[in-house]
Amino acid sequence: MSQDPAPVLPRSILDTDLYKFTMQQAVLQHFPDAKSTYRFTHRDKNVFFTRRSVDIFREAVTHFSELVLTPTERAWLKKACPYFTPTYLDYLSAFRFDPSQVHIRFTSRAHLESDSTSPPASPIEEDPSQASGDPDEEGRVDIEAIGLWVEAILWEVPLMATLSEIYFRTVDTDWTHDGQEDVAYHKAKDLLTAGCVFSEFGTRRRRSFHTQDLVVATLLRAQRDLPGQGQVSGTSNVRPRTSRLPFTSPSHQSPTAVPLAAPARVSDACVPFVSVFVRAHAYAPQVHLAMKYGIAPIGTIAQYVPVQRTSSIKF
Repeated sequence: MSQDPAPVLPRSILDTDLYKFTMQQAVLQHFPDAKSTYRFTHRDKNVFFTRRSVDIFREAVTHFSELVLTPTERAWLKKACPYFTPTYLDYLSAFRFDPSQVHIRFTSRAHLESDSTSPPASPIEEDPSQASGDPDEEGRVDIEAIGLWVEAILWEVPLMATLSEIYFRTVDTDWTHDGQEDVAYHKAKDLLTAGCVFSEFGTRRRRSFHTQDLVVATLLRAQRDLPGQGQVSGTSNVRPRTSRLPFTSPSHQSPTAVPLAAPARVSDACVPFVSVFVRAHAYAPQVHLAMKYGIAPIGTIAQYVPVQRTSSIKF
């Protein structure tokens, strides 16, 4: 689907995954002065971005400071997610993205093949030899967000969603929305008839904002058509779009990061994180991750999270 590359931005500061806000609240309460670096990892080494797509991405990032939590959104968030404290909602209302925290570097394929495929040192700096050239030249993009953890934590999902949408607008354009509803409906039907309980977590990898909206609406339509079987729990995306509340789990990164601030044995590395998260979100149903260090901590997790507040443990 080829489109005019108009600025691509999240539709709202809430156009992201709910866990970024729940984790931000926990970090604000317990580690407000901690510093962090988020680095984008492109797992498919055979897929490349064009110089033009990266330039469009750079321009989009400069506009992130325009995203704000509106009074209407704050009122909705307070009602939909009552575990957010007034202090946190005040913080989020005043929050503004700082584009200077984001560092972006494009490296052409020719340069990669003649030099090294290893990522650049942190902080990322633009290579002067790569600063300009053929806009259709392919290469790798490196991205970092560096700053206070409580601030940088919100960059991850909207940056990836923006990069993905720009890629599918300017690089991989051989696609349309035709048939996507049918594919989503049949996939949902298979899961529901099998009795599965599932949710949509596609924000960071979406082809477009419209594509995600279409998929979420189709999943919920399948749920209405097949009552009493499986269940669509909702979507991780917070932006109000349906009567279904956003759904989340803590992030994979958190059980790794929190022990650095609250050291523990590797076998119990999830414990400091779970303790912090539970204290930050009183009365909120929770899904907890056990996969980061294996399943040994599950018994210990149960000591920190009352059974009635644990929706599930995610592997």
